[in-house]
Amino acid sequence: IVPPAPAPGPTDTTAVEATTTTAGEVVPALPPPPSRPVRVLVVGDSTAFYVGQGLATWAVAHPQHVQTDLLWCQGCGFVLDGEITSFDGARFVENSNTVVREQVPETIARVRPDVVVLMTTVDDVADRRWTPQEGVLTPFDPRFRERMRAQYAEVTRSLVDAGAPTVVWVVPPVPTTRFPTSDLRERDRYLVQHGVIRKVVADAAAAGAPVKVADMAEWFAAAGHDTAATWRPDGTHLTEESAAWLAERWLGPWLIEAALT
Repeated sequence: IVPPAPAPGPTDTTAVEATTTTAGEVVPALPPPPSRPVRVLVVGDSTAFYVGQGLATWAVAHPQHVQTDLLWCQGCGFVLDGEITSFDGARFVENSNTVVREQVPETIARVRPDVVVLMTTVDDVADRRWTPQEGVLTPFDPRFRERMRAQYAEVTRSLVDAGAPTVVWVVPPVPTTRFPTSDLRERDRYLVQHGVIRKVVADAAAAGAPVKVADMAEWFAAAGHDTAATWRPDGTHLTEESAAWLAERWLGPWLIEAALT
């Protein structure tokens, strides 16, 4: 089920600004308004939902620069097969297929975005079983990593083929959540995913595809936000305030520049 994008509105970022370290933030300059607003479509899981909310808030303040749309589902990922075994994730895989294979192409045809932003975090690093013979695989297994790489590459190709002028993969910050299953607390799982994202983007760019990386994890670490409770109180999701701050201080201008170049 994909609800409509949340209604954007003004957000008070004072609490975030007052309680987080900003000295290390690298804030890109906002270019002059383009001839029309850049259209941004955000696709992904609940972490992408909050990022999309922040961009929507930023769009209200910068209507000449950007318009935003959002497609998301709980647990939405881009590894679209296999059985998640870390938790009961069957519906998440099913919903992910609906969003990625059906709703994204329809939305691209309707909205004609200039940039499609892809972001997912937890579900794609959970243990999976593809066949009974193989048993359960973790992201540390080369077979798992290769399937993630192949599917991320296929999703990327499908978006370019559907007419997306620029595809952006977000490298998300590693969650600090105390998940009920201990495997999802393993930082290195997320670093495997980060490596796959970077390789897929590098390979696509080398082949001439308009694909880029938005390294949110790197920005978070440089700015000191990756362990700040004010930014992610549950250890995974941004708040409305921190998402708006992220859009204002980094992601919004970054995406405009990515679209224009």
